[in-house]
Order: sequence, then structure tokens, then C-alpha cells
Amino acid sequence: MEQAEETKKLKGVGGWLIFPVLGLFLSLYYYGATLLGDIQLLTAPNAWRRLTIPGTPEYYANLAPMAVFEAVSAVGFIAASIILLVMLFKCKKELPKWMVRFYIAEIVLAVVQYYSVSKYYSYLPAGMAADPLREQLYLLIGTTGRSVIWAWYFRASIRVKNTFVE
Repeated sequence: MEQAEETKKLKGVGGWLIFPVLGLFLSLYYYGATLLGDIQLLTAPNAWRRLTIPGTPEYYANLAPMAVFEAVSAVGFIAASIILLVMLFKCKKELPKWMVRFYIAEIVLAVVQYYSVSKYYSYLPAGMAADPLREQLYLLIGTTGRSVIWAWYFRASIRVKNTFVE
């Protein structure tokens, strides 16, 4: 009897559920910054031409499509984050399954980005200060770990089951 009452108390946005909420807000920031960076890259004077004309130092056949894909993905994830936050604060019962889908989509995006960078990596000048392939690998590992943990949480949590009922 006491355990049933304790279970009923686990309701509302609190406890561990705070972290995915913060994660959605951080997603807005992260994908917004990504989108701004891509817009700056694609709209800088002569940037598109340098990226798409063979023979220029920045040319790589797939670099321009990669930048466009990243920008479109960022727009999609910004929209998804906003929709999920609205669903979260309205306590919609569909939220847990959409959060799991969001996390799966983030893993897919990280895999695509890692693959794209691995194809582009051999064209980069030697001796670069940053190692984009290593950075993408860390992003892939972090995204996968975080997404698996929080997808499991949304499937198994009593608080989630008690909170998202409308």
C-alpha cells in the first residue's frame, strides 16, 4: 500500500526528468548555432563558388551538399525540439514515444555526419590543429550513449508514465 502511494507521488516534471528537459533546451541552442554557422558558410562572399568549383582549395565534391544537409537537419531538429517542449509542458501522452524517436534520429544524424566527415577527412590539409574526425567520433559516442540512456528512461520510468497522460 505504501509503495503504491509512493509511486503516485512520482508525477510531474521533476527528478531525473529535468535532464531531458534541459537537453531539449540545449538542443535548441546547439542546432541553432549549427544552423547559423552553416548559413554563414553558405552565404559568405564567394563561399558557395569556392565550395562547388573544382580546382579551388576548398573544393570537395560533397562538401556543399554536406553543408546543406547539416543546415536542413538543424532546422528539423530545432522544429522537433520546440514541438517536444510544447508536448512536454502540456503533458501529452504521445511525448515518450516521440522522445525515443527524437533520440534515434539524433543517433542517425551523428552516424551520417561521422561517415561524411570520414569521406572528407582525406582531403583536409595535413597538420590541422583540430581533428574533425576525432571530434565527430566523440560526438557520435556521446550522442549514442546519451540517447540510449534517455530513450530507455522514457520507456521505463514510472514518473514518465504518471506524468504524460493527457
